[in-house]
Amino acid sequence: MRRENLFFCLAALAMVLEIFGLPGTRDSDLAHAAGGAALPPAAPVVAVYQPLDEQLEVFIVDATGALNVVWKDNDGAWKTPFPLTRAIFTIPSVSAIYYPTYQQLEVFVVDKNGILNVVWKDHNGAWHAPVGLTDPGFAPAGAPLAAVYQPPNEQLEVFVVGANGALNVVWKDNNGVWKRPPCSGGNCPGWQMLDNNPRTVAIVASGSDLYQLHNDGWIWQYTGAACGGDCPGWLRLDDNGDTKSITTGGDK
Repeated sequence: MRRENLFFCLAALAMVLEIFGLPGTRDSDLAHAAGGAALPPAAPVVAVYQPLDEQLEVFIVDATGALNVVWKDNDGAWKTPFPLTRAIFTIPSVSAIYYPTYQQLEVFVVDKNGILNVVWKDHNGAWHAPVGLTDPGFAPAGAPLAAVYQPPNEQLEVFVVGANGALNVVWKDNNGVWKRPPCSGGNCPGWQMLDNNPRTVAIVASGSDLYQLHNDGWIWQYTGAACGGDCPGWLRLDDNGDTKSITTGGDK
């Protein structure tokens, strides 16, 4: 016989997410995340309906700091929780949205380094690994988020109060490149540091290639790795101490 079960996350005030018919006890095994990791009391939960395969998907960050998904399709049995990130990735807070035109399900968290990340799948395919949309320190780890789909210009927008105490928006239109917040006062989060070497005296670009000249005459090329604790993204091309200037032409 089928009986109604209550799917819930323990909180200061219990929130009913859905009443659904499933066999078993009222203490559903869905009250634990992947690998049996307990859910933190009052952990934020977000649920999204995905029309493809008539799926209902629920997202939560477990006590290990991993983002999990629990789902069912065609109103069938709930599937075993599945981790979408490694452990110690973030602290509980999550937002999600279905992007109908491009049939994408996108989930957002601010990780332990303060980077806004997106985890997504398209056409109900495999989940993609998290991708950072901002620089470190953009917002406090686990900051509350809100995501919304705006049909005009096919925009997907994510809102968060950043480390600067201001309401920020990160967005994309027509499923293009994600755009970062503009400058606000002395804070310009839309820029990423590529190098912090005070010996740089000149910088030139050609297409997607970027070069710099140091005051010792050495020439370096940017390889694509942004600065973290250091700046490893530069490859030395020349060590001629007589070089005084650099320029580019044609393709290089």
